[in-house]
Amino acid sequence: MKRKITMIMAALLTAFVFAGCIADEVPEGYNIMDDTVVNVPTETSSELTDTEEVETSDVSEEKGYDVIPEEYAMVVTVSINPEISLYLDKEYKVIGYKFGNDDAIDAYGENSSEFLGKSAEDVTGTLVTIAAEKEYLKDDGNVDISLSELKDETIKDAAVLTLMKDAATGVIDEQELKCAVNVEVAESIPAEIETPKVKVTCPDCGGVGVICPGDPNSGDKITPGGYQGCGGDGVVECLSKIPLCENGTIHCDHCGATGRATCFGCNGTGVNSVDGATCNHCGGSGTEACEYCHGQGVYTCPRCNGTGMMTCPTIDKHYECETCHGTGYVEE
Repeated sequence: MKRKITMIMAALLTAFVFAGCIADEVPEGYNIMDDTVVNVPTETSSELTDTEEVETSDVSEEKGYDVIPEEYAMVVTVSINPEISLYLDKEYKVIGYKFGNDDAIDAYGENSSEFLGKSAEDVTGTLVTIAAEKEYLKDDGNVDISLSELKDETIKDAAVLTLMKDAATGVIDEQELKCAVNVEVAESIPAEIETPKVKVTCPDCGGVGVICPGDPNSGDKITPGGYQGCGGDGVVECLSKIPLCENGTIHCDHCGATGRATCFGCNGTGVNSVDGATCNHCGGSGTEACEYCHGQGVYTCPRCNGTGMMTCPTIDKHYECETCHGTGYVEE
């Protein structure tokens, strides 16, 4: 009988110690359920203020755990195939996360604790980088970024999506991937919070903000001598076509660009026609330096003064692009 009592007391003591260890590993205001760190309303968690940090590192460092804070401003979901939802404060700092599928745990589980406290755009760049390294993201793939929940009613726009899209696009460009980045606002979000517009180069002016009448893509097509317009720069390549200017010089037609011309003293024979002696002008060669190009074979273009460039002939006729109002960009 005494032995049984001793065994029962030992078992109770073991259970008590084990429960205490579990409690030490879980942050106050959080609970563990099915490999998930879930915030539960307790007296301790309800007393937390915005300035107090919840220590989650002991739990979040273990692969596969979600960290879901009680207070947050919004939730943005990043879906590549690995899908993860980021809990953000009003400064767009990551204060929690939730894995959306097993691929997300595989891809981000080991690094997830490092997300906390970082900006949404920094974490987005990390997510895309990891997805590319682990070949979840390949050419023709998509990165979908969605504002899935807005808890803070003082936030009146979805600017965070633009920041996150720029971060994802930057990584995709660095990785030289051919992927699309899409952003959207969930239908459950108030209608006044719209998906941010994306600026793209104006298709009508090519991004320069002005329309040139000499541009064949504009409505007023003035193309003297094959002129293609300056696109707003104010200068164009020399328009001299006959004779043809090449980088500020023109090939001499008088000597065939050789720099030599038939000797006028002997008419190219190399000898004096009167006494048959060697021609004094050309020394018997029958040719002499071309007087038009001074023996160079080319001469300076008089239209551009040898620069190869000239003032745009329709510079005074440029007008502001009506499509982009001179900004060079349009929103879509």
